[in-house]
Amino acid sequence: MNLFKAMIDTMLNPLHLGLGVKDWKLKELPDTPNGVSTQTAQHVKRVPVLPYVGTKEASYAKIKAALAAMPDTINVVKEEPNYYYVVFVSNGLKFKDDVEFYFDDEKQVIHFRSNSRMGFSDMGVNQKRYDTIAENYLG
Repeated sequence: MNLFKAMIDTMLNPLHLGLGVKDWKLKELPDTPNGVSTQTAQHVKRVPVLPYVGTKEASYAKIKAALAAMPDTINVVKEEPNYYYVVFVSNGLKFKDDVEFYFDDEKQVIHFRSNSRMGFSDMGVNQKRYDTIAENYLG
């Protein structure tokens, strides 16, 4: 039984979803309408990059503050100098969405990717999430 649980836990581990930064890019979004990104090739799902506000460290702190102001449960998965990965867990049905931030020092911008793990459509949740984070960050 423990071996089976370990196998399932490994398969469901978000780090096995191919997330992260590879060749200075976040993972491309799937074709389903349940995500947004600053780096997607799919124009309808593209959102603007967020400019650094002061230093990278100040920008990182402002992103964290913007997330802390949100009502959903947020679990930090990975925190590195140029990469921040959290999982949003919705209130109620407990849907999980993967949200990534890539701090591009060369261009002084923050790239963003938010994608639902399940379902075909997210009913605009990831776009609204980006809008709220951007407003909290830039405001």
